[in-house]
Amino acid sequence: MDLLHTHLNKIKSFLNNTDKESYQNNLSELYKYVKKITNYYYNGISMSQDYKTICDEILKQESKINNQKLLITPINFNKNETDFNFIEYLVYSTRLFLYNKHTYGFYHKDFENINLTNDCKLASNYINKKCLKYNVKCYTFTIYPGYENKIQIYNGSGYHYFNIVKYINDYYLVDVTYSQFFYKNKNNLDRLGIVNLSGCNVGRFMIMTDYSKSIASKILEDGYIKLDTTILKNYLDAFTVSFRNGLYYENTNDFSYKTDYTLRDYNNFFRGLDNQINHENLEYLGYQKKPLKNWQLDFKK
Repeated sequence: MDLLHTHLNKIKSFLNNTDKESYQNNLSELYKYVKKITNYYYNGISMSQDYKTICDEILKQESKINNQKLLITPINFNKNETDFNFIEYLVYSTRLFLYNKHTYGFYHKDFENINLTNDCKLASNYINKKCLKYNVKCYTFTIYPGYENKIQIYNGSGYHYFNIVKYINDYYLVDVTYSQFFYKNKNNLDRLGIVNLSGCNVGRFMIMTDYSKSIASKILEDGYIKLDTTILKNYLDAFTVSFRNGLYYENTNDFSYKTDYTLRDYNNFFRGLDNQINHENLEYLGYQKKPLKNWQLDFKK
């Protein structure tokens, strides 16, 4: 048996006959094993074609928990529409729109069990049109990886749309598809450092403190949250950190999973006047292109 098949069989063995309780631990061991063998496929400049097969197998193993979530937040679809304020109505109608899209009008599953990955633009456009209809001020934002669309650190993917709505005298962050970032299959910290895979999703970084977790739970359950500066920074910081790959941590020794960016910085990012790439090494962002020097690097410090 050649080396590739030996490695593939070992990768498959970590999750064979694995129960849900031990899956994450075994997945961590799988990631560590891949990092250990990565140099076999690296020629000092790039990864060999065989390594793509390794990555494909990782994704296949991760798919075994595609529907398991970091946070369980039930959604109530039975509320009387007359009880809604405008923001609640906005979320309800958007969720109903997405629900019908995914179920073709047949009500056979709960909304929280629908995977809303890649629906953010559709939802944000719907929200914007609703606000326009009712003459409510709405701002639509796109978070590009690294806050720079031209460089495309994830080859054109990895962006996210959300809205900020001004209703009466308050501002609300509305993100009806936020749940797409809270599936367990891409939220294990040991995933960091894997060459040619994205790191961890936003969800992992939002559950690191009780405060940010409370923000995430509120958005996941209600689809919106009343904004203040601290909430907005926590929300955006999680995206910013998620764009960093394993090389960032190995070379900076910064395991805080935080950022020093201010809301003024983020305003400049969204206006196209600045971006994360101007402040952090491009090699440390997006897909990791070369192996770690220390494959045993602990990302759970």
